[in-house]
Amino acid sequence: MDTSTNKVQIVIRLRPLEAATNETEPDCFRVLSDVSLLAQPPKTSQSYRSTGTATSFHFSRIFRQETQQTELFEATTRPVLDAAFDGKSGLVFAYGVTNSGKTYTISGSSEAPGVLPQSLQYVMDELPKRKDGDKQQVTKVTATYLEIYNENVYDLLSPALRKRRALRVQDCDGKIQVRGAVEKPIKTLEEGLELLEMGRRHKQMAETNCNSDSSRSHCVFTLHLYHQVSRFSSELRSKVSIVDLAGSERGSKSGATGLRMQEASKINGSLMNLMRCLETLRWNQQHPPSLQKMVPFRESKLARIFQENLVGNDHGPLVMIVAVNPSSHEFDETLRTLKYSAVARELVRTRTSIPRKAAPTATFYDLDGRLKKRKRQSTEAQARQVSKAPVDRGQPATTTTASSPPRPKAKHRRSDSARRRHRSLAGSVVKPPTAEVATSPMESQREVTERNLHWVCMVWYGWLSMVMLIKLFMHPGQTRTGERGTPTAARTD
Repeated sequence: MDTSTNKVQIVIRLRPLEAATNETEPDCFRVLSDVSLLAQPPKTSQSYRSTGTATSFHFSRIFRQETQQTELFEATTRPVLDAAFDGKSGLVFAYGVTNSGKTYTISGSSEAPGVLPQSLQYVMDELPKRKDGDKQQVTKVTATYLEIYNENVYDLLSPALRKRRALRVQDCDGKIQVRGAVEKPIKTLEEGLELLEMGRRHKQMAETNCNSDSSRSHCVFTLHLYHQVSRFSSELRSKVSIVDLAGSERGSKSGATGLRMQEASKINGSLMNLMRCLETLRWNQQHPPSLQKMVPFRESKLARIFQENLVGNDHGPLVMIVAVNPSSHEFDETLRTLKYSAVARELVRTRTSIPRKAAPTATFYDLDGRLKKRKRQSTEAQARQVSKAPVDRGQPATTTTASSPPRPKAKHRRSDSARRRHRSLAGSVVKPPTAEVATSPMESQREVTERNLHWVCMVWYGWLSMVMLIKLFMHPGQTRTGERGTPTAARTD
């Protein structure tokens, strides 16, 4: 499978049928080759009653039911991690209906670990090897673990005693960040596995008719790799997100009511919005700019987090693992999943106009170079002022005329310029040496104008008050008549 292109790589993984129904189940999904799949609707499905025809699909890779976890990791996730060591961010996520094997593919079991534990082991094993002779040396590895539950983002690595609070997803110069997420350093494989266990205890799980241990949220585990490009530059950060999406389900089959129904509604809504984003991106690539549509990334937190990998500037590999349950009872939902996946396979990601920026971690050499640059700018500004100063032709350049003010001594000039330069460096703003002198006449003129306006208003207010008092004493009857409509003298007891 080629993960070097800008296309979304779609792989299919068929889960084995249960032993009790293996002999009686019809062959609904037939693997024609490593990239072709044929979906034949059973007689009990809605697709058979509507069309009754088989549908063929072509994907990047199809893994059969006997595929081992190690083989799946080597073909899908290892190339994404290799690209992250080279400085490119990537994404791997599992998508499918409920009870199709997504969580087993991502997390696995103690005997057969999934792609996420294998990724931690691979990164820890490769980290010492990459330090020698690597152009972009990885200095440290950190991890975040997030949960999207009922369209709210929560941190699975926050302390258990702390009250759960929703985190904010924001855009910082084209980089999607979750504000307040805890970023834990990982130095050994045991530390990474402890983070996975902590997140497993905190995430939302429930039992439904379709799955006895169903995930009620989307879980996003992200590895951050910090690179030291050279001795004099700042660190760059690449990341790999491994996502276990909650399964889409129908309320009539899952038997969900109350809170479980609300959870299923949020899950289906976020998955539908993600597929709608993929369809809109594909539409925009096939049509001219005048017919472009707005991609609805902001309508769900899941699509918002995926936005950087779909249209961002870091075009690392993007792998979508579609888990397929070959059971005839799930044929209609699985067929719909395959159709959405076929649309995503045609998507070609394009670069945005936002350039890649380094992380805001300055080194000593950056600060030293910045200080020298500002010192040079200050010296050049002083030289320009000296060259522009008026000088009489009949006298030496050091003498002053009667019309020009006396210049300060050289010692005082140096101390004043040093003080101004120190003040500008402290505020990270380069200020010209004559900034205060140039703005003082404007400030004094503004103060005079405000003072004059204040006195004019006071005089006008006093004159108006005097006129009202004179009118009140000269015509008292008219004033009281206007209030009630009847003169006071006309009232009788």
